[in-house]
Amino acid sequence: MALKVLLAHLADRPEVRERFEREAKTIANLKHPNICVLYDIGHQDSPTPEGSGLRGGIDYLVMEYLEGERRWPSGSRKARCRWSKS
Repeated sequence: MALKVLLAHLADRPEVRERFEREAKTIANLKHPNICVLYDIGHQDSPTPEGSGLRGGIDYLVMEYLEGERRWPSGSRKARCRWSKS
């Protein structure tokens, strides 16, 4: 399995949160051997300072882990993650 998380400081930005949710809905409706299966979407609460206005916690997607190379173009600004199999 692979986890994709939306960190708390990004989840407070409505446009980022909406894009994350839209991605989950799109993946859930696609069926193709080269597209990972979405198993779950959720939110894990964590404490936030009282009155901070922050949502707190981490939103996540649980997806099928697909072996293979990343297909990002060289010089891409996308973050690189170290994945481990579960």
